[in-house]
Amino acid sequence: MKKLLKNENSLNVICAFFLQITAIISGFFVSKIILISFGSEVNGLVSSINQFLSVISLLEGGLTAVVLSQLYKPIEERDTDKISAIVAASNHFFQKVAIIFTVYSMILSVIYPLIVKQKLSFQYICTLILIISLTTFAQYFFSITNRIVLQGNQKNYIISITMGVSYLLNLGFAAIAVQIYPSIHILKLFNAILFCLQPLVYKHFVQKYFDINKVKCLDYGIIKNRWSGLYQNLTYFITMNTDMIVLTLFSTLSEVSVYSVYMLVLNAIRQLITSTAGGYQSVIGKAIAHGDDKELQNTFDKFVKVTSNVSVLVFGITLILIVPFVRIYTWEVKDANYIQYAFAFVMVLAQLVFCVREPYRLLVLSAGKFKETNKGAIIEAILNLGISLLLVSKFGLFGVALGTFVATTYRYIYFLWYINRHMLKIGKSKAIKEHFFFGLEILGMLVVSNIIGNQWIRNYGYFIIAGIFYLVIFGGVQIAILLSTKK
Repeated sequence: MKKLLKNENSLNVICAFFLQITAIISGFFVSKIILISFGSEVNGLVSSINQFLSVISLLEGGLTAVVLSQLYKPIEERDTDKISAIVAASNHFFQKVAIIFTVYSMILSVIYPLIVKQKLSFQYICTLILIISLTTFAQYFFSITNRIVLQGNQKNYIISITMGVSYLLNLGFAAIAVQIYPSIHILKLFNAILFCLQPLVYKHFVQKYFDINKVKCLDYGIIKNRWSGLYQNLTYFITMNTDMIVLTLFSTLSEVSVYSVYMLVLNAIRQLITSTAGGYQSVIGKAIAHGDDKELQNTFDKFVKVTSNVSVLVFGITLILIVPFVRIYTWEVKDANYIQYAFAFVMVLAQLVFCVREPYRLLVLSAGKFKETNKGAIIEAILNLGISLLLVSKFGLFGVALGTFVATTYRYIYFLWYINRHMLKIGKSKAIKEHFFFGLEILGMLVVSNIIGNQWIRNYGYFIIAGIFYLVIFGGVQIAILLSTKK
């Protein structure tokens, strides 16, 4: 049984990696197609619309994490009746969210064109919002509960493969369609259709692994418990979406486009790390369900060590190469200034902190410690939103990046304090020592790259060579340090 679980965990990690690679490839190429074919304003418009539509996730109130935490035990015990009750209540709630989302999308399609600075027609923006909203509607009304069940049963690989194939199909269609009939509405409509087909796949596999019964009495306990996860969901939403929304309201769509291009890179890297890390969430959840503190401590320590070292290495290299990459990526686009050194520096550090803290966040979520950690979530949200609003008018992109960095760093420190005091022993001196060396490592990367210089990185070929060079040099040094400390 343990061997089977181990193989399944490995498959989850591999497929999560496959999903992120396909998402990265699709994201970069589709965004480039939009930039070249339709310009920075339309690219910024699409990114902005996605962020405004994601506001509806606040209505979920963190129920996804609550449902997942409550499914671990009945899935482990194969308690079909309990699973069925949770699934039925979850479906009932999310379908209500989908209906409310539909109303919200219609209202947004009317109000958004009136409040955003843009040169596009009302009809153009209104119809685009309604088309893009189809994707989220399909998620909430048809698929989200089945996805949670598959995740709780360590079948994340099914979700990863399904979404990965959808990304590749969308990329292929976009590349062909833009040559025949370049229309952003057509591109987004096809993407929505692909997402509407995914629920059929999830439903098939849930029915295959579980005999979900129709229940008369729903387990409304999980819906009541969602309020304990509300603040966790709120702060996560603000961390992921505040910058784009603030820029939309107080800046221009071209500035939003600049932000979205940098975040295209950073989101890809962050999601690659966090999704791979997320594959171990069910392992942590099972250790908690078993009540094995020693197993939990060992698993978590290894989890933190791998995630932290990989994050520092990858984001350190990103700090060096992100501006040269953006320069190459946008060399054909002349309608906005995409070279933003200060913004890039602060935002890369913010995403690094976000990834380093991910194991701690997943531990708290897996243990269902929502109410106990709400204070940290609230303060993070206030810091992020407050600093961004205060600085955006004067500093633009740099101002919102600083808000994200300060808020994310605070929450990371809060996680360290809470877990060390109430859950597992982390060790203050050990944590300070590790973070000191991480800082030295990044500083060393910056010094070396400054000596070498990046002026020679003029095309994708040179960029790949630079990436491999820095990865070999810095990766080798990091491995040597890890091996020496292990002894």
